[in-house]
Amino acid sequence: MIEMHALRDAGARRLMRMPSIGPITASAIVATIGDAKQFRTGRDLAAWLGLGPLNKSSGGNGNGPPKSFSR
Repeated sequence: MIEMHALRDAGARRLMRMPSIGPITASAIVATIGDAKQFRTGRDLAAWLGLGPLNKSSGGNGNGPPKSFSR
């Protein structure tokens, strides 16, 4: 049933051309995102999905102790 739906949906068919994307994944993406044109950029879509860049800093600028540190 899902495979039939994926083959009928143009967006799902487009997604299934990507390696490792099958009918179930493609259908889930189409159902979750809907019209991808609602996002200005791929970065906006990634942020909506929670796939933004990781912040690997310690929170300070590296020029001494944090402001909450008192001597």
